[in-house]
Amino acid sequence: MSSYLICRLENYTTKSAGAVLGELEHSKDKGYNNPDWKPEKTEENVTLFHDANRDGKTFEQYINDYVKENDVQGRITKSGEKATKTLTEFVVTASPEYLNGLSRHEQDRFFNDSFKSLKKQFPTYHW
Repeated sequence: MSSYLICRLENYTTKSAGAVLGELEHSKDKGYNNPDWKPEKTEENVTLFHDANRDGKTFEQYINDYVKENDVQGRITKSGEKATKTLTEFVVTASPEYLNGLSRHEQDRFFNDSFKSLKKQFPTYHW
């Protein structure tokens, strides 16, 4: 079976960014309901960039600070909803055959290298 890499990009408004928070926390009360989620493996998750344990800021604080510090006024739709995208989520993964063939150290390097590559490919994004 062939190995493959998957990278998905999704843009969110400040209001819709809460969906990402639910994913980060694997929180069912915040809308996360993936049937493949294994709660016993949550401790194996690694956050490459945002980590509240490092700086004490929540994900929501990062978004709100970004909007405030950059004076993001936003585009408003006809219905009055804010439409300006203030968050881009990247999800990077690979085929199980490929990832399972790597040691944990090699997996960490794979994802760190992917993160660095995305930062180079999208230099204008707020990381």
